[in-house]
Amino acid sequence: MKKFLKILALALSTIMLSTCFIGCNPADESGEENLTYVSMRINPEIEIVVDEDGVVVAVNAVNEDGETVLAELTLVGMTAENAAEAFTDIATELGYIDVTATENALYISADCDVESIAQNLQEKMTNKVNKYFEENGIYGKVKLENFEELQALATEWNIDLKEAKIVVRIQALYPEMTVDEILALTFEEKLALIKENVKNNGIPVQMQEEYNRLVETLNTQFDEMFNIEDMIKGYKEELASSNLSETQKQFIEGMLDSLETQLQTLKQNYKTALEQIKEQIKLELDEVKQNIEAEVERRREDNR
Repeated sequence: MKKFLKILALALSTIMLSTCFIGCNPADESGEENLTYVSMRINPEIEIVVDEDGVVVAVNAVNEDGETVLAELTLVGMTAENAAEAFTDIATELGYIDVTATENALYISADCDVESIAQNLQEKMTNKVNKYFEENGIYGKVKLENFEELQALATEWNIDLKEAKIVVRIQALYPEMTVDEILALTFEEKLALIKENVKNNGIPVQMQEEYNRLVETLNTQFDEMFNIEDMIKGYKEELASSNLSETQKQFIEGMLDSLETQLQTLKQNYKTALEQIKEQIKLELDEVKQNIEAEVERRREDNR
């Protein structure tokens, strides 16, 4: 099984507008952050991570139009509802919302360990955006998102539709991870990955497909590592059997020691190669940023 390697450990140690997904955890005594995930889409789609005080602590674009809108926004430090209004305002300025149309739809849905928290945040964001539409004479309304296309995956993974969306999102951000690895995470750990994406990967949407292709090639090159991981898992399951003799146990323990030593070397080599891929991608960031800036100016001119 393909492992997420050290990236997950790093993320957990530091730990849109037509669609809005929200997930959170109640305050606990563990000292861990209680985070809320929000994705907002008009056609521009972005995602934000909100802390327990309702303040945005991280922002990512989900599609290319989202990158264009975020080029004009600094949402970190805002409340979630103010971030929603700011996103709507810039989207309107750039022509993603048609002020002459008789209908503009913005979809919102919430998912949280504590349903009341999700409902409260959803209500605040909905009211803020609807008020913006009313005050600016725009025919627009926040609506609930439809997740029918995720139903099969949600059923397969035995999770609800909204969390299935988050799992799919993590798959896109972290092609190094398998579905099993993502599903094994707690809700807060999933949100930590979203929050730390900019620090860990920082791959713009325009280059995500290329990044995913390079990672898939790398994974093929490291088949041996993944095979060893499967072997280790199998040996550990066999070792747990009560039917083994002492000699058999010693043999398996010796095999495990040897395989785990090989695995650590391969993991380090994999991590080094993965970082090289990220650096290769980041060398092209300046061109991407220039294209985004040019698109912002073009949309402003077209919308005047």
